[in-house]
Amino acid sequence: MVELAYAYFNKQMTMEGAVYCILVDHLWKSVVVCVRGTLSLADYVVNCDLVPDSLEETGLEFGFEGQDEFCHKGYMARAKWILGDIKRHKILDSLLSKEKGKCKNYQLRITGHSLGA
Repeated sequence: MVELAYAYFNKQMTMEGAVYCILVDHLWKSVVVCVRGTLSLADYVVNCDLVPDSLEETGLEFGFEGQDEFCHKGYMARAKWILGDIKRHKILDSLLSKEKGKCKNYQLRITGHSLGA
């Protein structure tokens, strides 16, 4: 059984918002963050933001070596927006928290296509 835990649709198709959802797959004991691929004109504009974005600061924040590593600036902006939305709503905390999470023994999986990759 798969249950929808959260969905963001970006109805106004703004540049910063990304369409994604969080599903709970009870059969596979997984919480899945699914990011929709390129669809709107705003998505295409983000795709065209090809400037390399350094991962050095991001690496320091999240505990990996980001020096001399780069990411597509538009994709990074969308990824940061999604992370902020997830944190703001405390979605993964409520599902995966080791103390009181509804799915505390589940794995986190992240998937997407194109802009959602």
